[in-house]
Amino acid sequence: MIKIFIFATLIHVAIASGRDMRSMRKFPSNPMMRRGPTVAVEDWSSTLCDNGTLAAAFLSETQKMITSLEANPAYNNVLQDHAQTIACLKSATNANILSSNCSEYFQLFQNAQNLDQIAQQQQLAYENNIDNLFRKVLNAVAGVRVSANVNF
Repeated sequence: MIKIFIFATLIHVAIASGRDMRSMRKFPSNPMMRRGPTVAVEDWSSTLCDNGTLAAAFLSETQKMITSLEANPAYNNVLQDHAQTIACLKSATNANILSSNCSEYFQLFQNAQNLDQIAQQQQLAYENNIDNLFRKVLNAVAGVRVSANVNF
């Protein structure tokens, strides 16, 4: 039963993380456009680390989820946004760390998530720059001021 719950939760997280970052940029002050409250890795990882069987099930079910998502090309862009986290989860070396030092494993996991977040923020900065350049082109060619909601 707990395996099904973990798997369903992970699928939900995977689907929720597939949201378009550009829509969050357009309405950053609207709380409905942002992801819901997040729970720190420490909060749930300690539960998993307290029970080695749960930790192993977490890794196994997460790896199955990743394999399933990788088989569906619709998720390619989303998976690319989480490349470091996925590499961490798929790593055999890290799997060995999970069984010997669970808290270190989840620190590696959190570090990978942070790297992915930094990459996503950089990507968003690039997208904002392209939008600004596009508006400048429109302004220069059409001679009109283009509103900030016109994007490339």
